[in-house]
Amino acid sequence: MNIEKNRTSIVMWSFGNESGNTSGTKAIQKAIKEVMKPIDHTRPIHYCGLGSAGGTDVDSQMYAGVSGVYSKGKVKNHMPYLQCEYAHAMGNSVGNLYEYWEAFRSSDNILGGFIWDWVDQSIATEFPGGSTQKIVKADQSSNGFAGTLEGKIVDDAASPNGKAMDGNSLFSEEAAPDATEKMNETLSNGSSFTMETWVYQKEEGSYNTIIGKGDHQATIRTMGKNYVTFYIYNGAWIQNDFTMPSDWIGKWHHLAAVVDGTDMRVYCDSVELACPNKKAITGEIRESDEPFGVVFESEHMGSRDGKNKPRLFTAMP
Repeated sequence: MNIEKNRTSIVMWSFGNESGNTSGTKAIQKAIKEVMKPIDHTRPIHYCGLGSAGGTDVDSQMYAGVSGVYSKGKVKNHMPYLQCEYAHAMGNSVGNLYEYWEAFRSSDNILGGFIWDWVDQSIATEFPGGSTQKIVKADQSSNGFAGTLEGKIVDDAASPNGKAMDGNSLFSEEAAPDATEKMNETLSNGSSFTMETWVYQKEEGSYNTIIGKGDHQATIRTMGKNYVTFYIYNGAWIQNDFTMPSDWIGKWHHLAAVVDGTDMRVYCDSVELACPNKKAITGEIRESDEPFGVVFESEHMGSRDGKNKPRLFTAMP
């Protein structure tokens, strides 16, 4: 402090963030009172682990929600408050900065916050052939959506067209700008629809995504060696487990998941699969901003080790 205290750029002293409040913190409280304040009583002192207690001048948190920021503007002592770290800025993760700054400006004791890592940490690496991103036409519906490809297209004599996608694909806004809006119209708002794909599963496993739109709209996946699971989200999950064909693993199958009004059905190679204790759909399927994924569920970053040829279209009435 003695070395730095004459620098005019310093507006506050901090013992640090990402720190707790333990029995050892008593030493920090003692240092604030007996060391820091005598050296420099003109600048406020911050320590995330103590928050508003123990002699600090500024209340502090890491990654408080927007509602939590508003609540700090209503405290009786009106103590200054800041987020010593918030809105980890990678990719599109700072999408709600507007809401945060509405909260910061709602009270004069809220100072704002410090962005962690305002930098894109990724390294752009070119694929062989010179492209940083591969695009595949994975959708065979009338929409013809393009998808990003993570993996490769391989020859497979046993597949329906002699090719297979060994990897996963997302119908992202970059690859298909109107895909999310059109799929929300198809999958939600009381619509009937069919999701259809050719699928080859190499080995059994749970939560193996086949095709679907995130975890909060409509998705089909496999569960172990017993079930093909089809579920939708209407504020709560409605999940139906359909009996998996005995020859499912290691063979190409044509799979179709159907929502028809309140009924959910799954067909494998044109045969309707049995579903013990089937549940009916109640209410409307919620819309989602998540991209439609092939062998990939974007909310949990989970992928299935398989080969897929996907297709999506609106069911005929």
